[in-house]
Amino acid sequence: MIKRIITIAFVFALALQAFSQSRAADRYAAHSVLASGKWVKIRVKNEGVYAITKSKLQKMGFNNPEKVCLYGYNLPILPETYIENINDDLTEIPVWRRNDGSLLFYTPGTIKWQRKQGSPTVFTRINNPYSAYLYFFVTEKTEGQPAEMEKVSATLENAPEETTTFPEHFIIEKDEISILNSGRAFFGSENYQNGNKKSYTLSTKGIAAPSVSLNIQFVSTNGSKLTVSADSTTFSQVTIRNLAEYEYGVLINRSFTFTKNLTESSTITLLHTRDTGISGYLDYIMGFYTRKLDLTGSNYLAFRSADSSSSKKYAISGANENTRVWCVAPDQICEIAGTLENGKYIVNTDQDSQKKEYVAVNTNATFPEPEIVGSIKNQDLHALSNIDLVIIVPASNKLTAQAQRLADAHTQYDSIRCVVVRADEIYNEFSSGTPDATAYRRFMKMLYDKAGKVSDRPKNLCLFGDGVWDNKMQTPTMSKNNPDDYLLCYESENSLHHTDSYVLEEYYTLLADAKGIKPLKDKPDCGVGRITVTTANAARNIVDKLIGYINNSQAGTWKNTICFMADDGNANTHMKDADGVAKQIETLYPDYRLRKIYWDSYNREESGAGHSYPGAAKDIMNQMEEGALIMNYTGHGSARMLSHEQVLKRSDFEEWSFPHLPLWFIAACDITPFDMSVENIATTALQNPKGAAVGMVTTTRTVYAAQNSKINLAFMRHVLSQKETGRQYTLGEALAQSKCDLIGNGAMSHRDSLNKVHYVLIGDPAISLPIPTYKVKVDKINDTNINDETIQTISAGSIVSVQGHIVDEDGNEAPEFNGIISPTVFDNLELVTCNNNQGEDVTPFQFYARTRTLFTGSDSIKNGRFDFTFPVPLDINYSDEKGLMCFYAINSEKSIEANGAFHDFAIGGTNENISNDLQGPVLVASLNGEKFSNASTTDSIISNVLQSSSVTMHETPYFIGVIQDKNGINTTGSGIGHEITVIVDNDPNMTFDLNRTFKYETGTWTTGSVYCSLPELSTGKHKLLFRAWDVLNNPSTLEVEFDVRQGLKPNLLSLQIKGPVRNNELTLIIENDRPNSALNIDVRIFDMTGREVWNGKETGASDSNYYTYTCNLNGANGHLQPGVYICKASISTSNGAQASDSKKFMVVAQ
Repeated sequence: MIKRIITIAFVFALALQAFSQSRAADRYAAHSVLASGKWVKIRVKNEGVYAITKSKLQKMGFNNPEKVCLYGYNLPILPETYIENINDDLTEIPVWRRNDGSLLFYTPGTIKWQRKQGSPTVFTRINNPYSAYLYFFVTEKTEGQPAEMEKVSATLENAPEETTTFPEHFIIEKDEISILNSGRAFFGSENYQNGNKKSYTLSTKGIAAPSVSLNIQFVSTNGSKLTVSADSTTFSQVTIRNLAEYEYGVLINRSFTFTKNLTESSTITLLHTRDTGISGYLDYIMGFYTRKLDLTGSNYLAFRSADSSSSKKYAISGANENTRVWCVAPDQICEIAGTLENGKYIVNTDQDSQKKEYVAVNTNATFPEPEIVGSIKNQDLHALSNIDLVIIVPASNKLTAQAQRLADAHTQYDSIRCVVVRADEIYNEFSSGTPDATAYRRFMKMLYDKAGKVSDRPKNLCLFGDGVWDNKMQTPTMSKNNPDDYLLCYESENSLHHTDSYVLEEYYTLLADAKGIKPLKDKPDCGVGRITVTTANAARNIVDKLIGYINNSQAGTWKNTICFMADDGNANTHMKDADGVAKQIETLYPDYRLRKIYWDSYNREESGAGHSYPGAAKDIMNQMEEGALIMNYTGHGSARMLSHEQVLKRSDFEEWSFPHLPLWFIAACDITPFDMSVENIATTALQNPKGAAVGMVTTTRTVYAAQNSKINLAFMRHVLSQKETGRQYTLGEALAQSKCDLIGNGAMSHRDSLNKVHYVLIGDPAISLPIPTYKVKVDKINDTNINDETIQTISAGSIVSVQGHIVDEDGNEAPEFNGIISPTVFDNLELVTCNNNQGEDVTPFQFYARTRTLFTGSDSIKNGRFDFTFPVPLDINYSDEKGLMCFYAINSEKSIEANGAFHDFAIGGTNENISNDLQGPVLVASLNGEKFSNASTTDSIISNVLQSSSVTMHETPYFIGVIQDKNGINTTGSGIGHEITVIVDNDPNMTFDLNRTFKYETGTWTTGSVYCSLPELSTGKHKLLFRAWDVLNNPSTLEVEFDVRQGLKPNLLSLQIKGPVRNNELTLIIENDRPNSALNIDVRIFDMTGREVWNGKETGASDSNYYTYTCNLNGANGHLQPGVYICKASISTSNGAQASDSKKFMVVAQ
């Protein structure tokens, strides 16, 4: 329906090649005209002549009409190509001044008409997809005179014949509904399913010839026929084909020429013949006819030439002494000199062209007045330069404070230059106040062009606000929303096909000259990401998460894990693709532990609701709890779920409460069609205040597996690597560079082009993965030096010592590094054969994975060196193949991290000096802090142990188990029945494998712990059996009896305030007896007079007995003044029972 503007100007292209970077910078004013003076924004809705009356000017605050002037672009929509040639900043528009102090001006409105190539009397039109209004600015000049229309005249040597007609156009159109909720096309809401015949009156005022050309565009939701009639005479019948795959409507466009005598009241009738259930909607009826140059009964008449000629003599009927003719071409606004002769106004023009537009005006008539939007504050975006991160927020200003917090965090922790800009400020300087997506791009291009060197160009654009396909909010479902709460989306012309329709986020990042002609194949010049949010509260939650990620508040071993997930079926395609990416990572980045959760390697269960993979779902949940740097999924999906088996649902992303935030890459269809205004996985995950994701690279539309693999490989390669500058790629840069790789020299298929466009970043594009910068190196195993020629073998039942050191980014030893190292030791790779659960005619897929964990512990690092010891259990593979040691280290100041991996050792055989110990480990069980043990009190590894007494618990107790054995603990989980387990009431469905949670205490390989949250238990007595094994496969068990009682209130054991309050942030540490349980936190702050000065609430859970709550004391009443205050914290559960404690604290002067 609406065609993208493509203005191909060869002369411009030649000129662009000559521009240097300095010339590019010279295109821009040093300061915007809006930087000083009084400015009032006005707007108009339709094409026509408008009057700004003296009283209207006085209402705006202007009392001297002679000094008032009008600024703006007066373009229906900004061009999308060669944007470097658009006038910079606002330009003054010449106006017609009347003696009464009013100003007249003409505007084409928001519809751009342009002649069809090769046909001077047929037009196409482009409807502004972003705004129903055109905006201007009124100001008062303090120096010089305002611009007035210059009068120009032409002397014709050979007087041509009078021109008394012109080619006119009209359109019958209503933009009310969307078929797909995608793209720029909108249709009339009248459904031909409800009465399949509709008539429309043609707008042929002043028709001068019998011929009328019509262009009709109509959409049907399936195969049917459309019959076209005019004044009861049938002219054509169009057969509409059936829908193709992924298509939601068939759009037909037909042109007709009627030569019968039509009148100004003639009608056209459309008959839609179709089967039941098929809908049809009119897009538009566009008409072209020859119209008389007659001003009779009108205050103005816009007209144009029918051909290109060196001169014209226009004779306009119905004129009077107040008639004037203006030239209103975009590059020339002036009065054309003319004379009144016998009721005709005669004007001569020379060098006339088809680009010229004229308006005959009765300058003494009454015209509509523009609407006053309001005064604007002075602004000066043109003064900006050398910005790394641009954050655009919606015009409503609701999200600005949170966006500024994010910018400040980037500046503080990443040392990058940021600016937060409201969308309306960008419109003001770069699209004359009219909402237009190209304004964002023009602003970014200005920063790009003004950069003195490449390092000063913008690196990322963060669209800090949601967007929808219906930018004008004109459909019934969107009309209730305020456009100022959203940022614009650049939508495709195609609005009916789920793969060919798109939202193009990188449109704003096409910054080099001459880009935009082929936006699908143009390489982005910086990164872009969108934070899909509309409310301040949701924005605060997101920014809290992002700042915690940026300042590395959750350091830990989880950063060493990358998890790959793959769907079943499709001839193993998804597993092959996922495993291909995993192999790339294993080759390029061997320091990571790769976890593989492929659906088909699990048992598939069947029920009335369909198939499911509960084992895969459980392992994903466990991995999220443990944490992962990246979660990467390949397969089927939708906005509501991953895979047809619903292994993950949107509700999972909504409910997860885990502190470690992974980056998700999801190669599946329709995961985040954010612009379609549907609840989706990516937005849900980002807005989850307690976890789920730091961001997500995923799809907005239907995508194809072959192309998915390409962008998955490219993105994973870049996001884990560094740029030439030595800095880590940000998420936005990594995605942009991945798309550049795919584009290559531009010789890519249409499907390849579309597929990459469908991938977007939902999240902050300026964030980098928190990859450790230092490296861990192994020097010795069992006091034997490591070398490239010898591979040492460690055997079952042996005790292994490992020594090594830390090196910095340059590979130099780091003797200043003191802290903790956390090693994890894995057995060799095992070949896993999948089940072919789909029963396809294929060989079951096979892949390699490390399924046995031999040791997870920690030890100290002193002066850059470490030495730790671990036992090798009997339950190994005995393969004599290579194992893996993964390392994570952090210094005492938590300012430097290191990681690394060691592969050059084998695992196999049995130690000749194995112990003959037959004693199982000592066990201690803790339920919500109440402790039980299988050992005597004097032998117990934890004091204050209850021996056999039963205690009372709430419905969801939290279990912690401590295990001690002089030979070490078996955590491989590979021996039959050798898992560390908890069994409640001897119920197989209440049996929990805790191997994955086991971790040795720092500096020892004899004592460690496990944990789990028990599901909700019924009221009454219960038994819990805790079982564990040592590395020699000696078992121990501990049985605990306890009562469950509903309604028990939580215990608030202590309330601590962390340090003095600075920057108006108060951090509370709330010790309680409900770890991993949902708690309602209520915090109130009082001054010493008892007056409440602040309050806050949240619901969350902590993985320990300590809940951290941060109070942002910048509230509606401003920040707290220095002094002493009382903080009261209350905790409660869903039953409402509450416990409270209070503490004094001091706010110090900033």
